[in-house]
Amino acid sequence: MMSASSVETVIACLASARRGVEWLLAQQTAAGNWRQLETEVYDAYYKGSWSLASAGHLNAAHRLLTHVRRTFLTADGDLEPRLSPLHTVIARHYCSAYAVLGAQKLDRYEIAVPAMRFLLSQQDPDHGGFYSAKTQPGERLRSDSMSTSMCGVACLAAGQTGAISRPPPLGRWILVLYLLPPPLHRPPLRGPPSRQVLRHRPLPLRPLARTHLSQLTPKRPLPQPRLPPRRRRSSTWYSPRT
Repeated sequence: MMSASSVETVIACLASARRGVEWLLAQQTAAGNWRQLETEVYDAYYKGSWSLASAGHLNAAHRLLTHVRRTFLTADGDLEPRLSPLHTVIARHYCSAYAVLGAQKLDRYEIAVPAMRFLLSQQDPDHGGFYSAKTQPGERLRSDSMSTSMCGVACLAAGQTGAISRPPPLGRWILVLYLLPPPLHRPPLRGPPSRQVLRHRPLPLRPLARTHLSQLTPKRPLPQPRLPPRRRRSSTWYSPRT
């Protein structure tokens, strides 16, 4: 049973989500695009269809996907143009995965199929991670956790379990990244506590693409979760009542 404070938190979150969706609906035109954009870029749309569909506004979500297909979907399944460096060279395929999620949720396969096909072309054949930027066939690049984890969710939604479970499994790449020493994958905090700034450094993932994963697996076993002891049932618990 939820406590009173938890119920209040849930009600406040739902009200906030409702206000956000109402604001999105007010910004959308009949053609599906946003009213106040100075430049049409995919950065502004990548979570729109998924958000509107999850909130139950299916017509608005379909209008947005129609605009995305007409304006941003390329012949190879990519979605362009983009403006933010985060969506171009840092974690490009993070927002591409949301196009698959929204389109798959609404059965818009003319978007989901080519977008998923393009994402699969951006997966590293050795360690299973997804590249941080767009690559050409045969080209290798570093991978990032945002793109890899979100593309994994898109693969599950589209039924592409082979991209996750085939050797080496995608989840193992994320595990290896997690097991790296903190200075390698978490930027340090610098400055006084009141004005700490994250100093971003390039992720050292290029060696990962050239190193067999078995060499990066820790020698010590991973800690196992502690489960509560199972209560032993009586051997007669299944006997029919008399």
